[in-house]
Amino acid sequence: MFDLLQDLSTSWFNGAIRTLEGLRRGLTSPFPMHEDPSPTTPSEVIYEGGKLRLRYYRPAGRPQATPLLLVYALIKRPFILDLQPSNSVMANLTRQGFAVYLTDWIPPTYSDTWRGFDAYVNGDLVNAVRAVQEHAEADQVSLLGYCFGGLLGAIYTALHPETVKNFIPLSVPLDMSKQDVPLFNLVKKMDPNLLTDTFGNCPAWIVKAGFTSLSPVHHTLDKHIGLHRHKEREGYAEMFELFERWMNSDVPLAGQIFRELTRDLLQHNLLAQGRHLPRAQRLG
Repeated sequence: MFDLLQDLSTSWFNGAIRTLEGLRRGLTSPFPMHEDPSPTTPSEVIYEGGKLRLRYYRPAGRPQATPLLLVYALIKRPFILDLQPSNSVMANLTRQGFAVYLTDWIPPTYSDTWRGFDAYVNGDLVNAVRAVQEHAEADQVSLLGYCFGGLLGAIYTALHPETVKNFIPLSVPLDMSKQDVPLFNLVKKMDPNLLTDTFGNCPAWIVKAGFTSLSPVHHTLDKHIGLHRHKEREGYAEMFELFERWMNSDVPLAGQIFRELTRDLLQHNLLAQGRHLPRAQRLG
């Protein structure tokens, strides 16, 4: 029991330090992307524009015919996809012969409060797909959208289906009528303008608080007990540390897209109803 309490106190303390470091990064403008862990799979930036860097990962196996564009979420950094040589989504995909292109989103600053779904989908994603088509000399792409990136990918595919051969959604929050988490009861009643009028963008610490509230027992206790139980397993503590760095890599969300996400999707479920159309800047 003493060992358990000692390990828990150490883990909680280290977790508090990681949380404070994440808070500091989230409040830094521009966001210090250079502090991400070093990647394990080589890539090159083939396009940069708007709030997007497009990274290219060269296939290592027998080449697949269709390039793969991985649309990552806007709210965390993407290094979770390439943590270790033996635990890397990017390495796994390239070994299977996929030419992989990753949306490495540039976190917004105060000057980006106007950016909504229209800017990210009909601006950045349209340009990204065009860059992939030119680089890979392909007419169509396979589009894999993860989490918030899946929302962007779903909207893009609906608006520009001629450029997408396959759309693969992964952990996409699509039908917001399934609101069985207490946090949604608060979101349904909130006025997003109150937050954006105060901060401009949705701060990273609010993004962090929202995710933590979805599983408070896990973040408060379960993961620390898991670390204690598996601390002797080779590589477990190292992977735990890297995963926790990612869990504290929250970035701000542009004010306009936060308003549209809250009002149009979470409150009125327009995307699942087929009634959500990205618009240019819409205030109020």
